[in-house]
Amino acid sequence: MMLHHPYLLWIIVFVVLPSLFLWFRYGAYLKQFRNLFLFIGACAFVWGLAFDLVGNPILHIWSYEHTLGISIAGLPIEEYILLLTLSQEITGILLVVRKKIYG
Repeated sequence: MMLHHPYLLWIIVFVVLPSLFLWFRYGAYLKQFRNLFLFIGACAFVWGLAFDLVGNPILHIWSYEHTLGISIAGLPIEEYILLLTLSQEITGILLVVRKKIYG
């Protein structure tokens, strides 16, 4: 099943699972930065959505294949999942690295 949807599989393996690990391991520390996660997540979602809407449905620079087939405004649902989760993962990684360096 997942082999027919490689985009979703990549998101799960490289974004969702590492994010879950971060939150299970460093959740108490990361909760201090709730507002930062919300701010960065919202900005990344708006910017990424605008970028994707211009690049795909309007200019047809790229296309999405092997998705679940559920689209909103010309973008697959997997792209929305990526926009909502990737910035959170990167923010979490950077905050953990910051903690490791500065204590």
